[in-house]
Amino acid sequence: MDELIVVEVLDRAGRVTERVRLTAFPACIGRAYDCAVIIDDPYVSPRHLAIERDAEGLLYMIDAQSDNGIYLSADDRRVARAALADDTSLRIGHTQLRLRRAGYAVTGTLIDRRNGDAIGRSINRGRVLAALLLISAVALFVQMSWNTYTQPKPAQLLFFVFVTIIMMLTWAGGWALASRVFAHRPAFFAHGVIAALALLAWMAYDIVLEYYRFALTAELSADILDYAGAFALLTTLFAAHLRFSSAHRPRPRLLMSGAIAGILLGLGLLTQYIAGMDFTAQPQFDGVLKPPAFRISASHDLGRFFTDARKLRRRLAQLKTDD
Repeated sequence: MDELIVVEVLDRAGRVTERVRLTAFPACIGRAYDCAVIIDDPYVSPRHLAIERDAEGLLYMIDAQSDNGIYLSADDRRVARAALADDTSLRIGHTQLRLRRAGYAVTGTLIDRRNGDAIGRSINRGRVLAALLLISAVALFVQMSWNTYTQPKPAQLLFFVFVTIIMMLTWAGGWALASRVFAHRPAFFAHGVIAALALLAWMAYDIVLEYYRFALTAELSADILDYAGAFALLTTLFAAHLRFSSAHRPRPRLLMSGAIAGILLGLGLLTQYIAGMDFTAQPQFDGVLKPPAFRISASHDLGRFFTDARKLRRRLAQLKTDD
């Protein structure tokens, strides 16, 4: 029985796109339909190279009088004849080939961490998602009741909570579809849990940031922390979703998530800047009163308040005159 040779056709990144087993020699490689390996490349001759056995039983690849020749990938040197090693890489036309013997040692098997992923299995449960959705709904209702300077109706708050929950489930459904396509498992509950945890984390961070802004009168640093927190949360959110819907390793997933988060945050800042160029009647102050005990920085006295008010009045009068 003849020796087995496997011909691998590679893409530009070196990934295998096709494997062909050769068991009978001589064997032809080229564009012709009677070749053992057919290469769809206009720079490859109909019969470009042949794999033959010499009198001593050794396998050689031989240029079959092709127009563009055979080039060894190691040094990009054109050859007319070369012995086959256990692993031989070459180029014909614009196509990269790799010839390997049947005894070539393959790389070790990668361990699928998802099989022993206790965290992944624990969050991919309907009961966990239902509990987090209930907590999110209550938290949203309470926060919307507090963070307003008007008296909202309960029906309005419930409608807002309902719409938010539906949007979260739709978001999770989109990621579950991507997981089904690329990772062959939907993991809908896991994606829903990730979305709910992200919402709760942002609500908690927003409350802490509000008290930081109030306690230290730190508008600039609070804005910086607001954007930094949004970037970190978005990056974590996308990385967590990609954990269930991508086969990439953690580092590429994190880099990809950071890039997506940066683009979204940049678009948000641009939109906010454009919207800020127009006059708005919306009040620019927090709608929640906080206990004075949380105030750390010194407050302005009453005289300073009236002085600033008079300056603002003169400024408005000047703007009215200019118009």
